[in-house]
Amino acid sequence: MKKVQDLEGAELDYWVAKAEGFDKTTEQQQRDHLYLKIIGNSCHLPSGGAYRPSSDWSQAGPIIDRGEVAGISPAKKGKPGWEATACSLSAKSTRAHYGRTALVAIMRAYVAGRVGDEVPDTEEVPRVQRL
Repeated sequence: MKKVQDLEGAELDYWVAKAEGFDKTTEQQQRDHLYLKIIGNSCHLPSGGAYRPSSDWSQAGPIIDRGEVAGISPAKKGKPGWEATACSLSAKSTRAHYGRTALVAIMRAYVAGRVGDEVPDTEEVPRVQRL
């Protein structure tokens, strides 16, 4: 198992997609007006761009707007950057998650809230080329 707190970059974006309900068994799926194509463990938009909610506010915005993450604030002393917490009645984790940017902290909290504080490490690391 891998700690959600350690996810970053394309791997974090992949787990956000998984938490959103996308999976690699379906070539193209729609969720909340977002079309996402899963090729292996890579997440792509039909336009050819990468799915990057941990670094793209326009992609993270709909997730944030649903109100599943709360408490974003500068991290406490001794922790890097920002901290965020998942909040929903069905959250599998409500502990704080940290990131060097606000979006990284928010997306880690979101993934943990949906799937728990750890994810399987048996899945291949995604090969999404960062733009």
